[in-house]
Amino acid sequence: MFYIAGEYQKLVDHKSLYSSVLQKVPALNFIVFYNGTEKKKERWENLLSEAYENQIGEPNLELRVATLNINEGHNRELMEQCQILREYAHKVRNYTKEMELDAAVENAVNECIQEEIL
Repeated sequence: MFYIAGEYQKLVDHKSLYSSVLQKVPALNFIVFYNGTEKKKERWENLLSEAYENQIGEPNLELRVATLNINEGHNRELMEQCQILREYAHKVRNYTKEMELDAAVENAVNECIQEEIL
């Protein structure tokens, strides 16, 4: 949510933020690439409201995020078409054998940048 808010904030004309004119913003699609070991599906949807505590009735704010499994053997067409994503996923998977997930992701990203993959 913080990332989304920051990106939308860049798009809004600050001079007319409080005007009576509706500020138009582009419609966005949200995607998460899943490289964990628990989920087996190719794709699933997560809702922001799943994280709400004490929600009664319909949520006033909702966000739908498509999650794509990028583990080996999943979403083959995507992974065949996107070598960058395939190499990144492979590096993360290898690093998670040796270290915690946050360090594995950071090392994979740094290595991909050094190797001009990202």
